[in-house]
Amino acid sequence: MSPEQPIAPQNSTVMPEMPNEPPKKKGNKTVLVILVAVVGVIALGAGSFFATQALFAPKTEQETPKTAQKEEEQPVAELTAAGVIDKVKKEWEGIVAEKKQKDSSFDSAVTEGSSAPGETVWTPSYKAEGKDFYVRGDGARVVFSLGYGNDDVQFPRDIDKEVRQKVQALYASLGLVKKETLGIAESGNQVDIYTGNGVVCDISGVASQTHATDASCGDAKKLEALVDKLAPMVKAQAAKEGSSSKGVLMSDGTIENSTVEGYQKATLGMSMAGAPAGGYAALFYKAKDGEWQYFTGTQNYLACSRYNTQDIRNAFKGDLCYDEVAKAEAKVE
Repeated sequence: MSPEQPIAPQNSTVMPEMPNEPPKKKGNKTVLVILVAVVGVIALGAGSFFATQALFAPKTEQETPKTAQKEEEQPVAELTAAGVIDKVKKEWEGIVAEKKQKDSSFDSAVTEGSSAPGETVWTPSYKAEGKDFYVRGDGARVVFSLGYGNDDVQFPRDIDKEVRQKVQALYASLGLVKKETLGIAESGNQVDIYTGNGVVCDISGVASQTHATDASCGDAKKLEALVDKLAPMVKAQAAKEGSSSKGVLMSDGTIENSTVEGYQKATLGMSMAGAPAGGYAALFYKAKDGEWQYFTGTQNYLACSRYNTQDIRNAFKGDLCYDEVAKAEAKVE
């Protein structure tokens, strides 16, 4: 019997073949089933492969969540000296309001700016990386002061400590980091210097024995520029005096052209960083294309005889001096 002619089960009727229908082949059906199964397995495998690739493949920029993009693109906003001092002022005014609610006799003052009209509002003393001297320029300042009370009061009082610690916490919240402490607590002028986010700020040390608390700030970029501007004068002063510039504090002042063409003169403040007192006006001059030269330090105008070289007289021509012979004011000639 041919394998292509299936055997009908027993007790069943054999159906006659259709004359025009070719015999059915069992082998073709089996092959078709196998092919379908193989194709299904391949499709399933391909789908799993691409799904795995999509799952573990790195995200492209288009797939990055928009919120994450915004966080990465937004730079940290730099602070300003005036903006920080305004925050300090509001912090202190809040303390005053709270104290007055509890005690109407509480009397204090929060004063912004300088202590006298026309007086320069100084930045903190600032030392740049790699330098051994300090500079200070025009900045922003606020002072918290309270009456002395009686002679038995010991400084710092609790309120002094409170307002200083509040400012320390404020600076930290703004991203400022303590850099150094200048002065000695017992002398009453200790200050802590903070830097960060585009500003340089200070605050009276918690242990500083003063009845007032002082906070001041300066813009870091302006102070960096001031370092470059005053560095030649610091160098000239140290060279002439044969001294070190370590710890010197140079305060910005007046730099201008002299009345004699090609000459310049400068009057700058000079002291030591962290010193409780002292300081003087330092006079400098520059002849034509030369370097800055240190003339002298003074706290008043000089005797006319001190202007004893032609370059010095040219640089300071027209400035007031004291004529020791006539015993009267005169001008440098």
